Amino acid sequence: MDANAEENRESRKRGEGRVSSRYAPGRHGTAGLGPRDRVVREAVRSGLVGPAHLVAGFVDTDGVRASVRDLRETFGHAPVLHTFAAKAASLVPVLRLLADCGMGCEVASPGELRLALAAGFAPSMIVLDSPAKTCEEIHQALALGVALNADNLDELRRIHALRPADSADQLNARGTVSGL
Repeated sequence: MDANAEENRESRKRGEGRVSSRYAPGRHGTAGLGPRDRVVREAVRSGLVGPAHLVAGFVDTDGVRASVRDLRETFGHAPVLHTFAAKAASLVPVLRLLADCGMGCEVASPGELRLALAAGFAPSMIVLDSPAKTCEEIHQALALGVALNADNLDELRRIHALRPADSADQLNARGTVSGL
């Protein structure tokens, strides 16, 4: 039996996780580790992750900020609302980070809309995009000032019928549809 297998067996007896052959504790210092490995090691050392806390999530906030910055630089001053799908990381702190970076948020349900608002997205930075919007969801989005992506002409008619008379007509910014 190799040393890692023995270490793993002993580790399991103590209720700990598997020992990696690459970064086995006690075998290597942290000097050669990348930032992500150091973060995980610190989480284990501090007790954030371990036998009592088996799951933890980590977000590279500097990486997120850099990605948003690169996205904005790529598109320059084009009048585009870049949105992040709430379903991709439906944690308020992650969504708040994206809102603070100036991203928009794409939501597909009332729950996701609540998360986006709780994370600090302005309604004008939120897009409701669902293929099965109810009249109630459309009404709420319009009342809040949330943009809607319409999936078909019937939905455009429902949106038009529910739209308050004094609301801005965003459809004109992209074109017009006659016969509504």
